[in-house]
Amino acid sequence: MYYLIQALLYSAQENIDGAIKCFEYAIELSRNNNYIYIQAISNEAYAEFLFKFRMGKAFEVYMREAFYLYDKWGGSSKNYSDGK
Repeated sequence: MYYLIQALLYSAQENIDGAIKCFEYAIELSRNNNYIYIQAISNEAYAEFLFKFRMGKAFEVYMREAFYLYDKWGGSSKNYSDGK
């Protein structure tokens, strides 16, 4: 979880290299330790980061993985509506 938070901080500071390293490490650690919920959240946050910095193709890969992991975790009803 530390690396996910660090990645989000780097993202807010627009430190792209630092954010990418931390997002990837957060995903790898959560996968290796079977923390599906942290892996799902990390993939989603990374996808949003990639979208923000115009890395669209990579965005799709990580967002699909996030949806898959949310479903695996039991969160298939996660709502992405805009509140309308």
